[in-house]
Amino acid sequence: MGQNNSTGLPGPLRTISTSHSQPQQELDSFHEERSDSPQTSASSATESTIPNSPPQKRRGGAVGSIFLHSMKLVCFAGPYDKVRRLSNTSDPKENPRFPTEWAAYWKSNGNWMKYEEPISQGLLAACEQDKDSYTFERQGHFFIVDLKRRVQRNRDKGYVRLVQRRPSYRPLLSMVPYLMTLPRRPQGTVPSTSDVLGENPKDGYCGSYPAAWVPKPPDGQAFLKMEVLPTEVAYHRVCALFHQSLSEEKTLVLGIYRIRNDDLWEKYTRQKAIMSHACSLQEKQQLEKHLFYGSAADFLEPICQKNFDPSFSRLHAPIYGRGCYFSKSAIYSHRHGQASKAGLRYMFLAKVLVGKTAVGHKLFRHPLPVVPGGQLYNSWVNSKSNTQVYVISDHCQCYPYFLISYKMLSDPVAVDG
Repeated sequence: MGQNNSTGLPGPLRTISTSHSQPQQELDSFHEERSDSPQTSASSATESTIPNSPPQKRRGGAVGSIFLHSMKLVCFAGPYDKVRRLSNTSDPKENPRFPTEWAAYWKSNGNWMKYEEPISQGLLAACEQDKDSYTFERQGHFFIVDLKRRVQRNRDKGYVRLVQRRPSYRPLLSMVPYLMTLPRRPQGTVPSTSDVLGENPKDGYCGSYPAAWVPKPPDGQAFLKMEVLPTEVAYHRVCALFHQSLSEEKTLVLGIYRIRNDDLWEKYTRQKAIMSHACSLQEKQQLEKHLFYGSAADFLEPICQKNFDPSFSRLHAPIYGRGCYFSKSAIYSHRHGQASKAGLRYMFLAKVLVGKTAVGHKLFRHPLPVVPGGQLYNSWVNSKSNTQVYVISDHCQCYPYFLISYKMLSDPVAVDG
């Protein structure tokens, strides 16, 4: 656990600031490979091209930059003067669970391209053996890689390219089976590691709060928030839905929480029973959906206490009618959220009773009848053929079940000061 991964190779410039947050995973993900182009979410500036503009100022903390290739702090006035990154050994015999896995890249027209096999394997092996150079042939051309200067030269034409290696990124979920240290829970609570009846929107559940191990809120408190463990099926499913449109290369999930509010849950299940009564078997399976709702930090507590507010749509150009706007896509809801001063972002994955839907209009205020004098539509949508947005005008048709805390990797990293 003592090997330093400072490679001396060209790397991105990242901004860091001091405040209270969870910086370790963020800094780690920047240093590691996040995609085929390691600098996708970072500036391509290097030490020889440091911007001359003054460092960004942020209220309540000092701001500076860190160069990941040399692990140097730049323009930083605060309690830190050095930074380094420790990693596991890359020898699988010494560490069979988490050996560092490397990837090699070369720079072409400003973009970092991953070496293909078997070139990558041979180049990395040469690095491990501490060789001075490595030669390979590709498409009839021979290339010589100077492993000390980290450059690649075309032997015939003399073209020179920068090269680098980075530790491959390993998502948290891939390591969960091997992790033994988990957040402590109150005695007597046992989170489920299998499906929980009521957490699948298609199971038709209408009973008490599904996650029975989550304690009831104390007297005088409307709701209780409890973290979902990475070992739970729910954690994996929420992350999978979230990352369908907000990829792991751009976002970092910091935590997922269940919200227990018995008053809101009772109203929701009562409404679900009423709406289910008039549905066919096929319609019942489409009645409830898990949909995203982006929120600023200031609105989290009011939502958890009193539910989503349909009148709030007046602040967001209600193009499909007045009501609560939910989306199948996390990136849509992300655009309607707002980061906190520390760069933290929040999004609900809510239970929503969509029922019978109709295409919305900005003038709609109340549900319309399916037929004159008959049953009403339950929600409005952006489109019937490609539905992405649902608008609910009755707050009994929604419940703030999961809360996701996350950060964009393009934002400054907040470090505890």
